[in-house]
Amino acid sequence: MITTAYRHSEDFWAEHQQLILAHILDAELVYLNARNNIGVEQGFFGAAVKDENGTLLAIQTLSYPMIFFADGTGLTKLAAQMARYLTDQRKIPDHLNGDSASTAVMTEAFAACGAVYQAGRRLYQRKCEQLPEAPAPCPPLVNANEVDYDFTEDYQGFLRESHTVYDPAKLKTDIAAMLKSNDLYVLMEQNTVVTMGRLQRKIPGARAVGVIYTPPRYRGRGYSTCCTRQLTRLILDGGYAYAYLYAEADNPVSNHVYEKLGYRKTNDFIEYHLAGQALRPGGRGI
Repeated sequence: MITTAYRHSEDFWAEHQQLILAHILDAELVYLNARNNIGVEQGFFGAAVKDENGTLLAIQTLSYPMIFFADGTGLTKLAAQMARYLTDQRKIPDHLNGDSASTAVMTEAFAACGAVYQAGRRLYQRKCEQLPEAPAPCPPLVNANEVDYDFTEDYQGFLRESHTVYDPAKLKTDIAAMLKSNDLYVLMEQNTVVTMGRLQRKIPGARAVGVIYTPPRYRGRGYSTCCTRQLTRLILDGGYAYAYLYAEADNPVSNHVYEKLGYRKTNDFIEYHLAGQALRPGGRGI
């Protein structure tokens, strides 16, 4: 069992990409963090623990401090070693994030070191390999770069309703980046933007649907369903074996929509937040 510290997420990716790709859905959060959150303020990846069976546990400890799992099996010893290492280094993460089984192991390991976490938002991972026939025609889906529209209010609404922590000062920068990637789309009804959605992460054989948001004034008309259906069709027609997405577990409306479109549940994800700094007797200092 080896613990390795990394100065940059690219170094982590270069060393572990084969294992990550072998468990791509379990490892997707690791992969995304290593590849997408690279910069001066987010370049330090932290540490990883790997055992003789190829099970990997990794963490980034600075401005995007979450724990990720490349393989959800046999994590007990890895978690204990990682928790001790981070406690000794005084780098207890603010958040834990991963599938429900893995995070349960990790929170128990940190509890043994005196760090207590509280459960936060829960997500369902869903995948779709085949769309059912559409019951009725959908309004057209248009690339967002083809319309003159300020997405700030809609994107902020999406982040707020999905319980995402965000920096309001970066909203316009993030929207500009989505537009530059050419993957942001809108549903149009009588020349009016009624729903937004995005083609997101690519993994071998699949691509994600995300940022589905219909403003309250347009809800109840099936727009989110239409937008998700058409984005999914773009993915499947683009040669991918399946589309996938993450749905808030406590949102029965969106989960019902995804189920109607053939998105079956494949995993549970959960986020934990550090509850406090106090240690129980015998715990290590943070």
